[in-house]
Amino acid sequence: MKLKSTFFLLLFSFSITGVFAQKYKSQENVVVTKDYSGTEFSSEKSLSQIVENSNAFAYLKKKDTEATSTLASLLNDSQSNKMVTVFLPTNTAFESLSEADRNALSTNKIAFKNVLKSHIVPGRIDAYAMRKTIQSNGGLATFTTLSGEQLRAKIVGDTIVLMDDNDATATIIATDYLHANGFVHMVDTVLFSEEKQ
Repeated sequence: MKLKSTFFLLLFSFSITGVFAQKYKSQENVVVTKDYSGTEFSSEKSLSQIVENSNAFAYLKKKDTEATSTLASLLNDSQSNKMVTVFLPTNTAFESLSEADRNALSTNKIAFKNVLKSHIVPGRIDAYAMRKTIQSNGGLATFTTLSGEQLRAKIVGDTIVLMDDNDATATIIATDYLHANGFVHMVDTVLFSEEKQ
């Protein structure tokens, strides 16, 4: 009887282990999607593929800026191995720039690329990790962007606010959207200055 009980206990243990192992294994290939203003973000698509057909980020689709190809080259989409976090300005953020700044970005590819680079940081940083980093660093976290600038982050009320080298601020208004190369967080302001032109 004791042998029979031991056998069933072992069988049950192996079955449970198998279920958990299968569950863990199947999660590796799960595609995560999330909608933002009619744009579906997906963990299996590059960010340039996502914004290519999006009306929520129309400024990235303007042909005269070659924004989508610039974004693709910045994110190294073809290699799919460069993990980055993108603080992506919304259409409203872009439209709130002065007309002169919008024109400068629309006609100057280098300026546009510099602005994009100042909104991208290496690594996959979700909102939870950002908050933890801010809290463990005395209320202020610092990230280095692809442009080499320091992007600081702090918590104001319930939101995370970003500050660039010129103390311009942008509030994160939506978090944790996935693309194949990392995370995207929407911001309400384009961090733009004369130095980036």
